[in-house]
Amino acid sequence: MPTITASSGLIDVNKIVAQLMQVERAPLQKLDQTRTKVQTKLSAIGQIKSALSTLQDAARSLGSLTTWQTAKANSSDPTTVSASASAGSPIGNYGVRVDRLAQRQSISGPALASASTVVGGGILSIQMGSVNASGAGFTADPLRPAINVTVDAGATLTEVVSAINTANAGVVATIVKDGANSRLLIRSTNSGLTHAFSIQASDADGANNDASGLSMAAFNPLAPTSGATSLNESAQDSEFRFGGMTLSAPSNSIDGIVQNTTINLHRVSTTTVDVNVAIDGEAVRKAADQFVIAYNDLNRKISDATKYDPGSKTAGSLQGSYSIVTIQNQMRALVASTASTGVLTNLSAAGIETQRDGSLLVNDSKFTQVASTPRNLQVLFAFSDPLNSANSGIARRLNEMATQLLGSDGVVGSSTETLQRRISAIQLQKTRIESRLLDVEKRLRSTYSNLDAKVTRISNQGSKFTTRT
Repeated sequence: MPTITASSGLIDVNKIVAQLMQVERAPLQKLDQTRTKVQTKLSAIGQIKSALSTLQDAARSLGSLTTWQTAKANSSDPTTVSASASAGSPIGNYGVRVDRLAQRQSISGPALASASTVVGGGILSIQMGSVNASGAGFTADPLRPAINVTVDAGATLTEVVSAINTANAGVVATIVKDGANSRLLIRSTNSGLTHAFSIQASDADGANNDASGLSMAAFNPLAPTSGATSLNESAQDSEFRFGGMTLSAPSNSIDGIVQNTTINLHRVSTTTVDVNVAIDGEAVRKAADQFVIAYNDLNRKISDATKYDPGSKTAGSLQGSYSIVTIQNQMRALVASTASTGVLTNLSAAGIETQRDGSLLVNDSKFTQVASTPRNLQVLFAFSDPLNSANSGIARRLNEMATQLLGSDGVVGSSTETLQRRISAIQLQKTRIESRLLDVEKRLRSTYSNLDAKVTRISNQGSKFTTRT
């Protein structure tokens, strides 16, 4: 019998099939609800995993020797001697007395009316070299050949300065205002006895040693008081007392005397300045604060996910999850544990106190007092026992615990994998049911469409019979 469509008959096939299919789809709705619950659990574990990873990073920082090797230098008189230290700088106190500052050779030309005054052209030959401790006895450096600077004819003072600076010859030129006048100032790029210089002029006006034309920039270090250009400062090294030794350097910023430490000389002094290099307490406090913040965040996320609120009768997404509660218990046990080595026996002794909700709080005054002896804190957090890791510092042990928990065989890793497999299984089950429901709907539609056709035909026959009678 041919199938008659629902719209042509007396039975509403679409409505009947839709109602029946709604009943048939009930298992799908239950699967969707189950999947939503599993996804909520997976999301909660993902948040815990992220918080645990952040805590591990903080523990690694606090347990790293780099953190405890970050040094900071302080000076008793930073206006005379200052210092900066970096990781690996030896801890200690050093006495520094400045007897002489390093300086760059400086020469100046005669007074001119303005920067736009025409000087003239020619060639300046700039030779770098060295002088003795008294600033005399210039010796040219054969490794730095003279550099010839060509100055165009009719050049102004400003253009002479530009030509010198463009040549990169080891000196820097500038224009200095002297009342209403302008002067040419030439200085060594670097300070020290080995950065002196001489300047010879090949003046376009034919006179190479007078105050007229380009020869005004010429300078003979063997006769610094002759000619138009005069010596303002001679090149010299710094000289200072350090740890009972008299030392010198070409600069006032000195590296290498103490490893990974720079000492800066600012002015001559007859008294000794104390420079103290110690572990950077600010860096240690920052690492400790990040550790506490990360720990509290993990503690809160686990508590929220596993709690049950009797008032609202609502449970967290992981309420009843023994494995997740175990993570919290293990963490709390670790931070409450007693150290087997060192002066500080636990976190509380270091000023990091456990609260009633399991969170940590830094007692500022206590921690600051303890941090004045950073070595004790270092042992508490970063001590490493290669033979028995259980004896290592708290930060190192927590890092190891987090590695295990986050591993594929750990609680977090295995829980995540289990939930992901459940979601995949639910999706596969849904796919199978949806495929079966297509056949069910097809069968129901065929059945009720045929029934509709029969009812319609019987109804039509009945109408004909009634009409005859």
